[in-house]
Amino acid sequence: MPAAKVRLNRSVSANLMLIAQAPARFTGQIHVSGKELMSLAFHEQGYTLRNVSDRGNLPIGFYEGTHTRCAIAPLLGLSLAPEELVRVVLGGIPDFPEVHTEFVEVVHQAWDGDRNAEVLRLRKGAYERELQFTWFEGAWWPTGAKQWRRQNNALEWMWTLEHQGLHKVTDAALPGRTRITRPGTNGQTQTVVITYRKQLANPTIPGATPGGATPQETDAGWDDDGGWDDDGGWEGEEETEQPEQPANATAPPPSPTMDVPSIFRLTGDDLPRRGDLCRARA
Repeated sequence: MPAAKVRLNRSVSANLMLIAQAPARFTGQIHVSGKELMSLAFHEQGYTLRNVSDRGNLPIGFYEGTHTRCAIAPLLGLSLAPEELVRVVLGGIPDFPEVHTEFVEVVHQAWDGDRNAEVLRLRKGAYERELQFTWFEGAWWPTGAKQWRRQNNALEWMWTLEHQGLHKVTDAALPGRTRITRPGTNGQTQTVVITYRKQLANPTIPGATPGGATPQETDAGWDDDGGWDDDGGWEGEEETEQPEQPANATAPPPSPTMDVPSIFRLTGDDLPRRGDLCRARA
């Protein structure tokens, strides 16, 4: 999925180039008017992050480490594990959090005529969630989810995810837009909207097994009109052509023990070395 636009809380808008490879490989760059603001790449063994903008709270510099979840929040405003982010941008739903039991209880299942979807309510340990499935192109596809956590005999809302504008790209069904809302600070709700402009299923990834198809446009072109509408940065921890590698996303050839394409690792160039972002925030 090489091109998208991301908007946070109706105030921060920027363009996003990304490539996601299941289950946990990702490379993406946030940019405005062609200027890099932040780039993130990760794979199963760690992450690298370049921050070249002073608009947010994160100091300019190059970060790298093994606890990738900490690095995802500055890029998209989402506190997600690596495999969760990859699953979301590929049109899926994150797994239940790890708990003491593997047992999943079916609480309720019914057809929702208003949403034209099959709705399934599940419970696992202290967590409860509602899943929404839509019939499309001869199969059921996930188009929504909402999750709660039980606290003191009450359900506390954690997040809501919506995949909108389901369409076929090669053999995959992908959303045209993904919307995620979750509780913020001071009683406010935080919202992240990713609008996919052009999508490519099974793209050719430099250094990986060849493959790919023709990109499919999901609207009337790519206008690169993202901008920052206020002076704030990303709030909280937690809208192409052939896949394009984010700027400066080059690295030495992988070692024999790590068969990871170099596109999933970034270099710091002349940026200050900041170490592990998770440690910096501890």
